Amino acid sequence: MRASSALDWRGAQVATPEPGRHGFNRQERVASYLLDALRGAHPHHWRQGKRQIPLANAGEGASTRVFAEQRVRGVSELALRGLSVLGTPFPVVLTEQPATAAEILHLQACGARIVTLLPPDAVCPPPHDGALAFALHDLCHLAKFSDRACYDEQVGLFRALEGAFSSPLWQAEERTLDTSWQASRDSVSADMNGSAIFLFAVLKMKLKMAARRRLAARADRIANTSGPLSREEEREFAELLAVFLSALGLEGALYDAAIETSARRDSPAAASLLCRHFAARARQP
Repeated sequence: MRASSALDWRGAQVATPEPGRHGFNRQERVASYLLDALRGAHPHHWRQGKRQIPLANAGEGASTRVFAEQRVRGVSELALRGLSVLGTPFPVVLTEQPATAAEILHLQACGARIVTLLPPDAVCPPPHDGALAFALHDLCHLAKFSDRACYDEQVGLFRALEGAFSSPLWQAEERTLDTSWQASRDSVSADMNGSAIFLFAVLKMKLKMAARRRLAARADRIANTSGPLSREEEREFAELLAVFLSALGLEGALYDAAIETSARRDSPAAASLLCRHFAARARQP
């Protein structure tokens, strides 16, 4: 875990909790929130039997114990892993209002993740169909983000993306792209977790489609939505990607590795080099 004692978010210092009851207090708060919502949604069928494997890192709060010992309708094992993380010192921000994509990216670049506990009457952002679904969604992301196998590389990637998105070099280029690109980059940088190489490859793919649409817009025609790029589109993408990789601070062998890395996983050496770079970046002060 990145050695950061506090995070500045919305003007407040959000401290990393110490092991013990402080972590369990926030865990119990989230568990109680979930149980209230689940009992309201399924008053007669929310319990689904005893758990075979107790929940790890479970505190002694009454609501937490229910999830530790019972299978509860509508709560996936991934979401339960997120609830388990709340019983550890892992940095998590609890909020009662939705965060923007930029705020989530900033938190992840600092090594933290958010869990949103919307009031019952609050408007829930799409595509979630209510406050309960939103909270469970955030817990799933927390589980994936906190995974030790890929935590450092994710933090490093998000730090690089935050720097690139705020750089004048990339901002000038991004003004030539459409709103679909903006939605795509926000989705990858704030609503996807897991392997940093997979996230990077997805972002490259989204950028490729943005280059195709930009070229079509200049020619006043409708862009293709599938199929390989034409030679002209490949040149457009190469120019756009070069600016993006420069904004990410990738040079030399890392630049070449970023060019080679794709979702096809056909360049394992390049992907490994890039992954090590992101992990090392997370550990920098």
